Amino acid sequence: MISTILIYIGLVLMLVSTFLGLIEKRFLKKLHYISASDVSGSVLVMLGIALDGFEVGKIALAIIFLSIWNPVITHIISKTYIKRLER
Repeated sequence: MISTILIYIGLVLMLVSTFLGLIEKRFLKKLHYISASDVSGSVLVMLGIALDGFEVGKIALAIIFLSIWNPVITHIISKTYIKRLER
């Protein structure tokens, strides 16, 4: 029951962030909406899957990998965008 709730909350977070990203006009705000909610939504979905009885070790590794690399990639994209605007 708790796992299903976590999965649904994660999916709703990802859908809301996608919608906000679509209606926002500024690129950096779009990037912020999508990246922040995408990480938390994905982590909630993976936690829900882990509670359902799948391999917890592999899911924990995926959560760690996602939590580190998604903000790093978002930072690289935003820095590249800002440097391109400075030209």
